[in-house]
Amino acid sequence: MALDSCPMAVVLSEGSCASGIEIILERPDGSRKNVIEHPFLLFDDQGQLCGAVNTVIDTTKQREAEIQLLKLLEQVRELSENENEFPRLASKEFRTTLASVSQYLELILCSVRPDDANSTLLIRAQKQLVVLHKLVCRLMETGKNVKLLTYLFFSGLPESLAIL
Repeated sequence: MALDSCPMAVVLSEGSCASGIEIILERPDGSRKNVIEHPFLLFDDQGQLCGAVNTVIDTTKQREAEIQLLKLLEQVRELSENENEFPRLASKEFRTTLASVSQYLELILCSVRPDDANSTLLIRAQKQLVVLHKLVCRLMETGKNVKLLTYLFFSGLPESLAIL
């Protein structure tokens, strides 16, 4: 990204505020980080621009958790196509992936301040993941209700994730 097209430069040149701009930063070593920028202009008492502040939030772990969740959903879709083998094949992978997503949520929660509005959402997501994990474990142990498991799993997801 050219320096004059980065979110802060755009905000400064247009004189308007923009919030929640997601970009990918590439470090000199080639590693990448997903971040959300929140550039904010500062004005003096006369309304003249006197500075700017840019808050950058690292969302890399969140993106990794989303990728893990998408992989899990794809596994569910593939496994549910063959009802007879679903419980046998899915149990270990399902539990492992749910545990992985839970660990990513824990890492993300540790990096968010308690007064941040996102911490409440992360805690709710973590609790829902625990409920989902218990449900999956019960359904997998019985080896029954495969259609119910698939329905519950896909019907409770946001459209952006359920359209795989």
